[in-house]
Amino acid sequence: MKKSVIILLASGALAAGYVAMQSHVNQLVDDKLQTQFALAAGDSGLQFDYADASANVFNGNIVVNGLTVADPEGVAAFSIDEIVLIGYEEDKISEFTQINVQGFTLSDAIKADNIDAPKALLDAHYNFGTSLAYDAQTGYSRLKMDLVAQGLTGLNLDMELSNSTPLMEVSFEMQKAQDASTLTVEEQLQMQTKIMEAMQQLAPKSLKLNVENKGQLAQLLDEQLAVAGLDQASFENMLQIQLAQAPLPQAAKEGVMAFAQGKELLSLSVSLPENMDIESLSQQAMMLAGQPEALAKLLNLEVQGK
Repeated sequence: MKKSVIILLASGALAAGYVAMQSHVNQLVDDKLQTQFALAAGDSGLQFDYADASANVFNGNIVVNGLTVADPEGVAAFSIDEIVLIGYEEDKISEFTQINVQGFTLSDAIKADNIDAPKALLDAHYNFGTSLAYDAQTGYSRLKMDLVAQGLTGLNLDMELSNSTPLMEVSFEMQKAQDASTLTVEEQLQMQTKIMEAMQQLAPKSLKLNVENKGQLAQLLDEQLAVAGLDQASFENMLQIQLAQAPLPQAAKEGVMAFAQGKELLSLSVSLPENMDIESLSQQAMMLAGQPEALAKLLNLEVQGK
C-alpha cells in the first residue's frame, strides 16, 4: 500500500477519533451544566437555558453560547452571547482560571422595571472578564477584573495578595462539598466562618483601580447632572465643598476633581508593606484615623484623574 494512502487512512482515523472524543466531552460538559443550573434554579427559582456548550479536548476550555436567564414566572431577565471558562480543574486548585463573558444584555422587561436608571446603561452591551492566578508554593495570588459597557465606560481592577493558600483551600473545600450534596444551614455557617478566618490571614500587596471613558462617559455623566438639576459649574462647586470636608489626602482630592472636570480617567493605586495581613492593616489604619496624609503614606496611595 502506498504511503500516501496509509497517511490518508491514519489521518481519517485520527479525525474520526477526535470527533468522537470531542462529542463525548461536549456531552459531559452539557450534563455538568444541566446539573449546576438545576441546583442554581432550585436555590433561586431562576430559569436557565442555553443554545449549546462545548469543551476543547486539548486545552480544556469550556464555551457556553446563547445563555438566557428568566425569573420564576418565565419572564426573561438577561442574556449572554458567550461565556468562556479557561483553566478550570475540577479535582484540584487551579494555578490559573479565567472567565470571559461577552455580550451581556438586559431584557426589555428589566429595562421597563428600571426606568429611573440611565437609559444608556440599560441599553448597553457589557463584556466582563476575570482571572485568578495562584502559586501554591508561595501563597501568592493575583486577581484581575475588567468590565466594559461598550461605547460608554470601562472598569479595571488588579489586586495582588500574599498568604492566600488558606482562602484558596477553604474555597475549594466548599466547592467540593456543594458539588457532593446540598449543604445544611449549619454546614453553610461553618463554611462561612472558615472563609472569614482565612480572609483575615490574607496579606494584600497592591491594588489598582481604573475608571476610563470608552466613548460616551462624559455625555452620560452630564445627563445625570442635568437630571439632578446641576450644571458643570455648580457640580464642581458642590464637589469642592464635599472634598474639603472629606478625610482624604490633598493629592487624592486633586485627582478626584481632575476627573470630575475631564471625565476621561480616574486611577487609584495602593501598595502595602510586605507581609501585613488584613487584621494588622486594620489596626494600623485605626491608629491613623483622622490623619489622611499619614494613612496615604502607609498605603502608598496615589489617585490621578483627567
